[in-house]
Amino acid sequence: MAIIKNTPNVHLSGLILYVDSFNVKSYISGSNSFFDLSGYKNNLTIVGSTSFSNSFFELNGNTSSYFYISNFQIPTDKITCEIWCLSNISESNNGIVSYATNTSDNEFLIYNSQNVALYLSGSNFLTSSQNIADGKWKQIVRTSNRTTGVERLYINGELKFSGTLLAGRNFSSSGTLVIGQEQDSVLGGFDISQSFNGKFSTLLIYNDVLTDAQILKNFTSLKNRYDV
Repeated sequence: MAIIKNTPNVHLSGLILYVDSFNVKSYISGSNSFFDLSGYKNNLTIVGSTSFSNSFFELNGNTSSYFYISNFQIPTDKITCEIWCLSNISESNNGIVSYATNTSDNEFLIYNSQNVALYLSGSNFLTSSQNIADGKWKQIVRTSNRTTGVERLYINGELKFSGTLLAGRNFSSSGTLVIGQEQDSVLGGFDISQSFNGKFSTLLIYNDVLTDAQILKNFTSLKNRYDV
């Protein structure tokens, strides 16, 4: 685990991917790479018409605007995925965080700003009834324990939804992680009606299920950047 200096006091244990547009070591203006601060070198590639201003990225809702990393070694049995983003008003059916493999396009997916859904292994999913399409910054956290099947969704440090999905079914590794699109095939099949329109700044992925207190710590450490 890297010792990350000059960054907010986020939880570090189990952190395998940490990109932060507010940190010049993670993003240098004009670069097409979004550098991982965790020490695991899980750098994201910035694609197309994604713009940068005021320390965050603008995704314009087109299929040419997204971030990705190929051959990503996603945690297979326990994962916490935290993203800070702003979904524009009336956004729906959009891909927020998408991870696909050769055998499963929706292997891990956080989808639909108007009713956030948690997908696993194709067409298996839970809907949360949580609407984040209000034009305001959000901390969105999904935790998944594949042994028990327990899925949890947190918004701005608070547990908003929990359910059970495919207990005992682990995630498959070495797929492609995409921010801002929903994959119908590995790094492909993008649909403009499913493209994210809004802002994005920070992504953290852990190889563990963070506790309520740890998730709240991250929210408290980062919230002063945003109007939340």
